[in-house]
Amino acid sequence: MWRSIHSVKVVVRQGARWKFGFGFHIPIIGEPLIGTGSSIPLVGPVAMDLQNYFVGHLIDQSSRVCNEHLIRKLFLAETTQSILNTSIYPQVHTDSLLWKAEKNGYYSFKSAYRICIEDIPNNAHLRKSGY
Repeated sequence: MWRSIHSVKVVVRQGARWKFGFGFHIPIIGEPLIGTGSSIPLVGPVAMDLQNYFVGHLIDQSSRVCNEHLIRKLFLAETTQSILNTSIYPQVHTDSLLWKAEKNGYYSFKSAYRICIEDIPNNAHLRKSGY
């Protein structure tokens, strides 16, 4: 049973993303942050320094927008642009993990299977033969 639960972790990580509230419950490194649900890549010496910081540190809390100057200083250009393109909704106050494959944000087996087939590399063993 534990092996089955552990093997599903890849799918759940692939399908999850955060909806930002104030951002102080979401680590900057290792979480599905960017609008697509991908995490910020660990690149350069700054990445190790960010291990103890949260997304809330990258947001100007008074205006509820990204601190663009700080983000440009910390990350590579491609990562910076992805972060800046991620939406922050002022009306959201609670950080919550969503399932990106469903419009309502809730996990379903059907959408998890779709993620396995469409998004995860080396998934040939999951496809039915003849299709």
